Amino acid sequence: MNFFQTLLHPDQEDDPVRAEIAHAANLLQIGEFQFLQIAFADWHGRDLTGAGLDQMFKAYMLNEAVPPWARHFARKIVAESSKGGVDIDDPAFHRFDSDYFRPEPLGMRKFAVAIILISTALGGGLMVGGMTKSTATSVLPPYFEADQLKPAKSRSALPGNQGS
Repeated sequence: MNFFQTLLHPDQEDDPVRAEIAHAANLLQIGEFQFLQIAFADWHGRDLTGAGLDQMFKAYMLNEAVPPWARHFARKIVAESSKGGVDIDDPAFHRFDSDYFRPEPLGMRKFAVAIILISTALGGGLMVGGMTKSTATSVLPPYFEADQLKPAKSRSALPGNQGS
């Protein structure tokens, strides 16, 4: 299949075995690569990581090599799906999706921590501000204390203004 045919018909596959993998992945609403990861774990009982994961991806995507455990898992999914026995919302099928399953709303814990920190800072600032004793002359700047402003002397009390 050439590039333009793939763009026009992405769900069609020349190889019937790869078409079976794609169909099973579509039934689970996951990508083919995730399907291969789940199939490997189902067959071998462990997750494939590191270099083995890269080799499997290259063999499947570039060399079009489909492992037997992937075919077996695809046939199992298609058979169970035809009976209505596949729950596509099962977290086991979506464990490689970072945004599929969240036990709590996105960012709820960060939001709660931020609110607590802001409330603590504001409350602490108000408490410290209330504990200070000041005799400010105004509410707006410049903030002069009453004892900083000495009463002005009368003109007659200034030196050089006597006798006029």
